[in-house]
Amino acid sequence: MSNQMPKVMFVDDEVGILQALKRNLHQSGWDMSFVDDPLQALAQLKDGHFDLVISDMKMPRMDGVELLSQVEKISPDTIRIVLTGQPETESAIDAVNRGHIHSYLLKPIEIGHLRSVMEAGLKVSHEQQRKKAMLYALARQNNGLKTSIESTLTKVSELQNSLSQGGFEHIVSTFGTLLEMLHASVFSQPFRAGLFCRKLIAYLGLDAEFALQVYYATLLHDIGLIGISGHHQILSEATLINIDRQMYEQYPIISSAALLDIDGFNMAQTFITQHRERYNGSGFPYRLREDAITTGAYIVGLVTYADRSLDDGGSAESVKSVIEKLEYSKDRFYPADLVEALIGVLSEHFNLRAGERIHWLTPDQLKPGMILTRSLYSHTGIRLLAKGALLNEKLIRKLSDYVERTKLELHLGISESEQTSE
Repeated sequence: MSNQMPKVMFVDDEVGILQALKRNLHQSGWDMSFVDDPLQALAQLKDGHFDLVISDMKMPRMDGVELLSQVEKISPDTIRIVLTGQPETESAIDAVNRGHIHSYLLKPIEIGHLRSVMEAGLKVSHEQQRKKAMLYALARQNNGLKTSIESTLTKVSELQNSLSQGGFEHIVSTFGTLLEMLHASVFSQPFRAGLFCRKLIAYLGLDAEFALQVYYATLLHDIGLIGISGHHQILSEATLINIDRQMYEQYPIISSAALLDIDGFNMAQTFITQHRERYNGSGFPYRLREDAITTGAYIVGLVTYADRSLDDGGSAESVKSVIEKLEYSKDRFYPADLVEALIGVLSEHFNLRAGERIHWLTPDQLKPGMILTRSLYSHTGIRLLAKGALLNEKLIRKLSDYVERTKLELHLGISESEQTSE
C-alpha cells in the first residue's frame, strides 16, 4: 500500500456549500475535489481512483443515490456517503439500500462530525487496499498455489455428501493430498491437530456442518505462511525475533484469502482469519477480544496452540506441560469452558486419567435434576448452556422447543451417575 494522500470527492450542485467545505477542510491532509455536476464527477472518477465520494441527495441532473450507484459500478472499492436534508429515517435507509451506500449524513452537519465520519470511511478504504495489495503479493510469490488448492478442494466438495457415512476419513485423505502439494515445513502436525479437533467437536456435540467448517479451518489455518517470503521455516513463536512481525501477523488473512473463491468454505474463512486472536485482546491480526471472536475460531486456535506445544511423540512430560499451559490460558487466550473440554480430550487421548462415561441424551430423554457434564452449543457455535447447568422442567421444555424450531438434532452430555440418579 502506498503512502499517497487519500483522495476525496465532494459533489453538490450548490457551489456555496462546496466552498464552505473547502474552507473548513483545507487542513485535513486529503487530496480533495469539489464538483457541482454529477456527470463531471463520474468523468473524473473514470480518470482516476477516489477513496471516498460524498454526494448531496437532491441535485437537478442526477440525484445522489443514482450518482453513487454509478460510482459503485466504476469503482467498487470507493467508500460512498450521501448527504440528505430529509430527516425521515426510513427514506434515508432506503437510499442506502438502493444505492449500496456505506452511510448517510443529515444536513446541516457539524464539521467535526463530518471529519470523523470521513476518517472512519478512509480507514475502511485503506484496509481494503491493503488487503488487495497483500493478495497481489501472495499471488506473485506463489504462482499456481491457488490453482493447486482449488484442484484439490474440488475433491472435497464431491465428498461432502458422504459425510454422514463416515466422511471424515475421506476428508482426511483428501486434505492429505492437498498438504503434499504445499511446502511441508510450514505445517507442524496438521493431522494431529485435525484429530484433536475432531475429538473436541465430538466432546462438545457441535452441529455437523459447523463442525466440518471448523475441521477444514484446522487443516488449512497456516497455508498463508507460504505467502510470506523467507518465512517458510516458522514453526514456533520463538523464531519471530528476527523476522518482520507485522508481516507475520497478516498470515491468517492470507490463509483465509486462499479460499475466497471456493464454494462451501465461508465459515472456515472466518475461523482461519480469527484463529490467532485471543480472549484478552492480545492476539492478531485485528486484536479482537471475548465475544467478538467466533467459537469456531477459538476451537481452531485452541487445538493448534496445543498441537504446537506438544513434542512430535506426544510424551507424557510434553502432554502435562501442555495442560499446564492450557490451564494458564483460561479466560486469557481462550474461554475457560473450551479449555476445560480440550484438557478432557487430551487426558483421555493420552490416557492420563480414566475417561468418564458420558451419556448423550436428546431433550425428550432428559429429566429434572440432571446436570450437564459438557457445555451445550447451538448449530452456529453459540454456547446455550454451560457445563454444570442444572436441568429443570422449564429448561428441558425450552430445549425441546429449540429442536422443534430448528429441526436439528440435539444431544446433551450427562454423566453416568447423573443419568442413573433418578
